[in-house]
Amino acid sequence: MKNISKNFMWALVILMTLSALYSMLSGQFQEKKEISLTELVARINAGEVSEISVVDSELQIKLKGGSELKAQKELESGITETFKNYGVDQDKLKEVSIQVKNRGMFNFLVGIVLPILGPVILIAFLIWFTSRQVQKGAMQAFTFGQSRARLINPTDKKEKITFKDVAGVKEAKEELKEVVDFLKNPKKFLDIGAKIPKGVLLMGAPGTGKTLLAKAVAGEAGVPFFHISASEFIEMFVGIGASITGDTPVLIREDGKIKLIQIKEIIDRYYKEGEENFIVSVPGIETLGIKRAKTNFWGFKNNTDKFNLNGSRFVPVRGVFRHKVNEVCEIHYLGGVIKTTGDHSIFVRQKNYVCAKRADELKVGDILVNLPYKVRSVFIPGVGTTHKVKSHEFDNIRIPELTIWEEKYQETQRKYEYALAHAETMTQKEIGAAMGFSQAAVGSWINGEHKPKFFNSPSLHHGLPAKIIVTPELMRLFGYYVAEGRTETYYTEFVFGSHEKTLQRDCANLLEKLFSLKVNIEETDTNSVRLKVFSRPLAEFFERHFGTGSHRKHIAEWMWELPWEYIHEFINGYSRGDGYVTREKKLSMTSVSYRLIHELAWLLSMHGIQAGIRKSIFPAGRIIRAGKKPLPETTAWNLIIGKTSNLWKGNERGRSPNQFKKPKILRIEKKPFNDYVYDFVGCDGEAFFGG
Repeated sequence: MKNISKNFMWALVILMTLSALYSMLSGQFQEKKEISLTELVARINAGEVSEISVVDSELQIKLKGGSELKAQKELESGITETFKNYGVDQDKLKEVSIQVKNRGMFNFLVGIVLPILGPVILIAFLIWFTSRQVQKGAMQAFTFGQSRARLINPTDKKEKITFKDVAGVKEAKEELKEVVDFLKNPKKFLDIGAKIPKGVLLMGAPGTGKTLLAKAVAGEAGVPFFHISASEFIEMFVGIGASITGDTPVLIREDGKIKLIQIKEIIDRYYKEGEENFIVSVPGIETLGIKRAKTNFWGFKNNTDKFNLNGSRFVPVRGVFRHKVNEVCEIHYLGGVIKTTGDHSIFVRQKNYVCAKRADELKVGDILVNLPYKVRSVFIPGVGTTHKVKSHEFDNIRIPELTIWEEKYQETQRKYEYALAHAETMTQKEIGAAMGFSQAAVGSWINGEHKPKFFNSPSLHHGLPAKIIVTPELMRLFGYYVAEGRTETYYTEFVFGSHEKTLQRDCANLLEKLFSLKVNIEETDTNSVRLKVFSRPLAEFFERHFGTGSHRKHIAEWMWELPWEYIHEFINGYSRGDGYVTREKKLSMTSVSYRLIHELAWLLSMHGIQAGIRKSIFPAGRIIRAGKKPLPETTAWNLIIGKTSNLWKGNERGRSPNQFKKPKILRIEKKPFNDYVYDFVGCDGEAFFGG
């Protein structure tokens, strides 16, 4: 039986026991009608009373008809003295049986304490139990009970504030007098058909007196005033404090553009130096979050503590938060390290579900959640056990059209065409003045002596298209470039081994087909072949989208929203240039670019391909080419795809998740930390896959 079921059953048993106990004993303590001593004496004189029990200051009265009443006697006087003072008939009093009793502890507990305290204890237990479950599920909505809203009572003279207490802002006070009048006499406004305002918006920089002015309005109108800061209000929903270190990678979508960056890079820009411990609203930013599947654990649908993972999707970020701490938890797992505060929730994979645990509650051996997420399905005779793979929910798949010629080239082209078109209607001087060129330059264009400098340069070919639509073939060429390409000012170069004839031909054919450019092939004395394309716009085009230089390569931002067949071709090109198949039939790709490898790992995971990252350090002094200087110490990263997802085997994506080791926690260490930690607030289940 799961913990939530056990806890609920215990709560139910306790409730039923208390209810039964109270039901059995409540008959002894039924509410009795209370009468005055004067009425009691009148009933005694009338001969209606048969028995009186004295319990402390309470008189329990039993009438001859069987009904029961109660009364209160004077504490300072005895019962006999009391009746004498009230003029009781002594003969009638002798007919009444008077007993003096002490209230027993059990009767006291059952009769008074239990009916009052029992429900309180039960409610407190249920609140504790619920909050405990909520914390485990990283859902802090129940912090509503911890609201920090403060009340100013209009009758409290010490806290009451009026317009007399607010200096200046005369115009604002005048405009708010109508609000005060409405709060005092709403009927006057309603009678003439005025609509009730939903509120008044006060705008101004922090510290200008907005809250004080609002208090004054409430004070003038004599109405209660509740106030709470915006950060405290958001905290009621999302909680504050659970944060991660600034170097944690997060995938965000901002202004329609997706990028993988360190969380501090997105949050630090909203704070000035030294600012912390308050929330900043950040509209227009989304981050990758988990998508929960509907669950049914022991009759509870959509359980917040245990759920299935249904992939990931982008969720809006309401605000950002940063603060300093003196300690963090370092969670070392197979694949990397996560550094977070102890109260941050980490999604953990159990046998049949996913749950959230606080970082300081994790144990060695726990399995972290990663994408793709394999969901066990049914066993089919003759086929075996089938599996489903949950990855990312793409909501904006698009095929972009990329600009090759930057604006500077396009502008020069437009001016050149303008000069030719107006050669017969305008003078060369007029054309030059309109375009910002000399008369001599315009004249040489019109006379056909030469074209603009951009077009005359051997590094430029006017046959290059201005734009190009992304295709799978183009993506394979991009893969070749990321693996083996580099750019200089006037050309793009691809370097392959002399034995890689197939790759050389494929790359050259793609360049000629897609860009209509001649490819120069140069053989070197280092068993390599260089493919060069002389075109400055094309060199800038490759560098703009994918970077240049081994350490600065990255994927293009528009690749995050491409269909799988396009990504497949990119990996095909990249892996054939910078990859190999291991003895275990795994596909390994190596790069010295941290950004490139980690972006690819995330991208592949979103498409259902699990990829692992391994860090390698090559010592200094290595010589890879004769006559070259020894290389310094180099850090490289290996992107490894398991054998069942090896793209070179031709398997379809998602047919079977690869045989990678699960991200099991190896050790957990608490380390001193004296820097900012960061958090997205207001979003549900942000995911740090690959973190």
